[in-house]
Amino acid sequence: MGVSQDAIVALDAVASGRWKVGPLVSSAGLLPPRTVSSESEDTPVLLLHGHDYPAAASTLAAAPAWGGRL
Repeated sequence: MGVSQDAIVALDAVASGRWKVGPLVSSAGLLPPRTVSSESEDTPVLLLHGHDYPAAASTLAAAPAWGGRL
């Protein structure tokens, strides 16, 4: 689980395929659109955001890079 900056680092690590990790829970994290490594395509990711954090940030992190599979 990562919150804010930790979530950003965790999302980047999964997307890049640098580290093989289990399921990821990202709270208030943002990931610019990017290609997801084939090694990470099956990693479950849950994106969360709160009332004071724009939902658009989670939407941006989810698509198109993750193919809407989050």
